Amino acid sequence: MTDTDPFADYAEQHMRKDKPRAPRVVQSEADAPMKPSPMQQQQRDQSVQLGRFKRAKKEEHKGLLAHVAHGAPYARMLAILKRLPDSARELVEHLGKGWIACLSAQQKHTVLSMISARIIRVREIDGRAPFDDPMPGQPDNLFIICRKIISGF
Repeated sequence: MTDTDPFADYAEQHMRKDKPRAPRVVQSEADAPMKPSPMQQQQRDQSVQLGRFKRAKKEEHKGLLAHVAHGAPYARMLAILKRLPDSARELVEHLGKGWIACLSAQQKHTVLSMISARIIRVREIDGRAPFDDPMPGQPDNLFIICRKIISGF
């Protein structure tokens, strides 16, 4: 039996072998590294945060598509969404088939966010406002109908 630690061996193999560099002394203002302004730093931070959000949404989307029980109905829903606004009635019928009831709350949120994003995109392409919720007493729009089906109300 050996007394070597495999983690220490791995660390030794992959650590930098050269000496750390001495701190660089700045001789003039021109040699100094540029520090971003507060606005630039905020833009960088928001860009990083948006990238993380998009990656997380993509993973949720892939997870639903890869799911054994929910992958096929979800893929069918995405195909219907691509044909909006012509397929609005078909989307409502597909959501009403009951496959939504088997989803977790997070998966339902993912489905509803995909529907919402597509409706917004179609409205923007048509030159309309991205959101147009009906006033009380008016009939529900497609998003509200889908939200009621998904939430079970």
